[in-house]
Amino acid sequence: MATSKILSMLQKGGAKLIIFVFVLLIIIQHIYTKYNKHTLKNTPTKVTKELAFNTKNQDRLQSIFSERIDNAINLLKEKGMTTEKWSKIQRKDIMFKVDDMSYYMFIYVKVQIAVNKQTFICVSHVAEEYEGLEWADIVKSTETSMMFNKYTVDHNLIANMYNDPRQKDTSHPYIKYYWVDPLTGNTVEKQSTFGKWVSSDGSEGIMGIGYTVKNIGESSTRVHNEHIHVGKVIFTYLVIILITMIIYLSGSNSDVYKVPKALLFMISMTTYVILFTNVQENPNSYEAEVQKLDGILRSLMSVAFMSSVSIYINTKLKKVDRSLYIENSCLFAATILMLLISSLSSTNYKTISELIQVRVSKQFFFNFAILLNVYIVINFVIHLSSKMKTMLKVK
Repeated sequence: MATSKILSMLQKGGAKLIIFVFVLLIIIQHIYTKYNKHTLKNTPTKVTKELAFNTKNQDRLQSIFSERIDNAINLLKEKGMTTEKWSKIQRKDIMFKVDDMSYYMFIYVKVQIAVNKQTFICVSHVAEEYEGLEWADIVKSTETSMMFNKYTVDHNLIANMYNDPRQKDTSHPYIKYYWVDPLTGNTVEKQSTFGKWVSSDGSEGIMGIGYTVKNIGESSTRVHNEHIHVGKVIFTYLVIILITMIIYLSGSNSDVYKVPKALLFMISMTTYVILFTNVQENPNSYEAEVQKLDGILRSLMSVAFMSSVSIYINTKLKKVDRSLYIENSCLFAATILMLLISSLSSTNYKTISELIQVRVSKQFFFNFAILLNVYIVINFVIHLSSKMKTMLKVK
């Protein structure tokens, strides 16, 4: 009885209630978006704590790193110590902690391949897949994981360390460079203390220990609404309110469920917009973004099957339930529109930022189209269940 009264009250002021709730949802989005950006800017993370520790303890870290490098070089001078034996010993202690913060050592050996040409091969690294590879090969594999083209690994980094003239004046100088940290997977700016080593068996090379001074990934973290033009969001909201009003108006005056149904659609779809536009993500490399975009475009092909199912459902509903037929027709039309927008493509991306904007926008509209299709299926399931109930009552 109470439920019937509530549904009756909703039915009387249906249109006004829908508009009121819609305005309320827009206000909620504004507040949530503002709070989300504030949280992103001010919430400390493990990486920011590490950066704060590194900044505060620069001199201490420089001293600890220099001492570890000295100990390693002195061990190499011991009688009977070969490069192979020494590198295995260093491998055991390649990773260490300073006040719960993790750091690692890297070792490269110089290989003379011509009179005036040399290369450096990794003999010990926390990323074991690097061991045995030339520096040039490591750079190639690393650059594919870099987030922006402007952040690149110095192809001559190890050679520059080896030939650094400062080693004559100071025991262990340091150098800054961009790198993909194997411990976190983030693109970072590192500062590494390094030293030249020479073995009694004639081998020589460079070793070093570094720490992160800037996390490019975290400083570049963006919210989706920064990549989606506000006009696209407004357009989506107009589609939502239009379909909501059609759901409300297509129902008969005696249909007490049309207002709750319209509100459920509007709230759920608006919630999707709010949540998607506030998703936080770190930009990937250009190649990774292209792969994501290709994945979305391939997924568009699979939706063709869902569209054929929607057409079949609409054909069935046209004969038995005109209200649901109108409702589903609008949902289907909106689905096709969103898919068409998602399928619009361009290959002229001047920057990775433009590529991210295109990818996020396509993902936004594609997901929206999928949700519209889900509502079409739900409507059909509701129709079938009501028909089954009617048949059972007749029996």
